Amino acid sequence: MQNLIQKAKKGSQEAMTALYNSNKSRVLFLCRALLLDDNAADNAMVYVFKKSWGELIAGRVPTEEEFTNLLIHKAASLCKNRVGKKNSKAFRIPANFNFASADYRMEKMDFEGEAYGIILSNLPDLHRFIYVLHTVAEFSNEEIAKMFGLNVKMVESALEAEEANIRRITELAGEKLGKDMSMTVEEFHKKLFSEAANTTTIKSVDRTADMNIRDVCAPIQEMAKKKRIRIFSVAGAAVFLVCIIAIVLVVWLTGETAPKSETVDETATEDEAETTDDTSGETEADIEATYYADIEIQDYGTITVALDGNAAPETVENFVSLAESGFYDGLTFHRIMEGFMMQGGDPNGDGTGGSDTTITGEFSDNGFENNLSHTRGAVSMARSEDYNSASSQFFIVQEDSTYLDGQYAVFGYVTDGMDIVDAICESAEPIDDNGLIADDAQPIITSITVSSADENAATDDSTTTDDSE
Repeated sequence: MQNLIQKAKKGSQEAMTALYNSNKSRVLFLCRALLLDDNAADNAMVYVFKKSWGELIAGRVPTEEEFTNLLIHKAASLCKNRVGKKNSKAFRIPANFNFASADYRMEKMDFEGEAYGIILSNLPDLHRFIYVLHTVAEFSNEEIAKMFGLNVKMVESALEAEEANIRRITELAGEKLGKDMSMTVEEFHKKLFSEAANTTTIKSVDRTADMNIRDVCAPIQEMAKKKRIRIFSVAGAAVFLVCIIAIVLVVWLTGETAPKSETVDETATEDEAETTDDTSGETEADIEATYYADIEIQDYGTITVALDGNAAPETVENFVSLAESGFYDGLTFHRIMEGFMMQGGDPNGDGTGGSDTTITGEFSDNGFENNLSHTRGAVSMARSEDYNSASSQFFIVQEDSTYLDGQYAVFGYVTDGMDIVDAICESAEPIDDNGLIADDAQPIITSITVSSADENAATDDSTTTDDSE
């Protein structure tokens, strides 16, 4: 029986909605506790889910637990970036690393709301992030240290000072409001967990999230529909062929064949055979090619790709450098999913390897302007959860997958050979739900030959003929 992740990956709106409903309270509370702005938190939560669906569809989230972790990490990172942009000094480390030395002044403090909310709104930003991430997000000390450029001892020092900070804030609140506002660390944590489990979303947020889910599912369902039509067409053709064969056999066995004097019009048959339908489906993306790459695949042929060094300069230079060094020669396409894409360029052949270096992710979510879209024939860089982890692995899109836009760096398009991409994807037999191909069945890259756009243009000119001669 398929789990929610498997169903969602195949475009099930019901499965995605279930995943959304089971995670939205925690993610929303995390955004509210970190941003201290309900409207900003609502928008942040919607954005986090929208971006996380792409990771799920791409096969990077195999379990529900990992999907939850992905949401939490994306939310924490997004909130950190937004707070940091608003205040460049937000995450400044206290003098002498003394996290108990915060300067609380009653005239500058906010005393509205419940005790836990007063504590959150008056903690320094760095303190608040550390305490919330440690409790609600369940980040380890190492994860917190990495996020804020600290060492583990500093994080430990901040956590040790949590009780002193809570006591100081609640004392001032009690003095200001004239009532007991005391709260222990344990009570504070218990309240955070309770709020994280019970925070409710407003209807407009749920509607927006639902629209995003439908937008993600629509192309996947359309691809599945096309696949079913192809299967039914093949099955129908097979039945028709069987019927024809049966009729021919019956006629032959009963002796009712055509007189031998009658002949077939071979000329007409040859003329019909000469009419062909060009179904290669080459892409016609409007890009400014700086290089062309011929990817020769053993037993299949050559796929020609136009590379756009203006849209993704570092990505293109990395790919060209690896190709010219012979790095790709003999490597394979290890992950293939019909109706989605084919991925290769991993020296390990299983999705875990790369070259000796990584490159910056040139896509909008990472702060780069790259307007190339993941439409049919797009060539894009694979990566891990780290935006700047792309290395040598790339993938060629078989069917439009625009939900990946902004999250992966498209750097070119197939100009010749999409029929080869289709043949490889349609004949692939993955051994798991993530599209992994058995070692002995992985299509082999014989070589990748690169030429500059100028060289390619010169070659084209030299092969043209003068019709007047």
